[in-house]
Amino acid sequence: FSAACIAMSFKKTEAIVIKTLNLREADKIVTFFSRDYGKIQGIVRGVRKIHAKQGGNFELFTRLNVIFFQKADVMPSDTPGGEHALLKITQADMLEAFPAIHADFNKLIGASYIAECLNRAFEPHDQSHQAVYALTCGALRALAAAQHIRPIIPAFEIKLIAHLGYAPVLHRCTVCQTPRAAVELPGFSFVTGGMLCSRCAAARKE
Repeated sequence: FSAACIAMSFKKTEAIVIKTLNLREADKIVTFFSRDYGKIQGIVRGVRKIHAKQGGNFELFTRLNVIFFQKADVMPSDTPGGEHALLKITQADMLEAFPAIHADFNKLIGASYIAECLNRAFEPHDQSHQAVYALTCGALRALAAAQHIRPIIPAFEIKLIAHLGYAPVLHRCTVCQTPRAAVELPGFSFVTGGMLCSRCAAARKE
């Protein structure tokens, strides 16, 4: 292979660690939510050795610059989830850590919930969700700085759901399409996915 072809095999992106899994004696499988490639999963060789230089970079919720090699390994069949492709993580430089999250149990639970939402909501290598990466960074910073974290998780959920296209329609009647500015919208319909004007709400009850 030429040097140009080899260079093109490497990619770089910002990413947040959302899940880790120990593998064998010294390796680790890391799931990231990245800015440019969505959810990606790779294997980091030797990262759990005592003298590993980058061991601390792969803590949950850490924001990194990640360099990975596109030629994939295969996750061993004895690990949860069975066999599937894994990228080779060659380098990870820390950009931002959140020690305040790890030091507070409630914040840790909140951040873990955010990470689990990302892991379950997105398929690997879906590049169409860059806005969610920014949303996640903002949510983690808010958790780390907040004295009262109760509003943060619902706000994250609402924005994530809206991004995925499941937000309710609040600015118009979902039956007759009359905008909120022209009519009151006192009703709500789970069937139509949003608000109803008085006339349409009454009609659905008949």
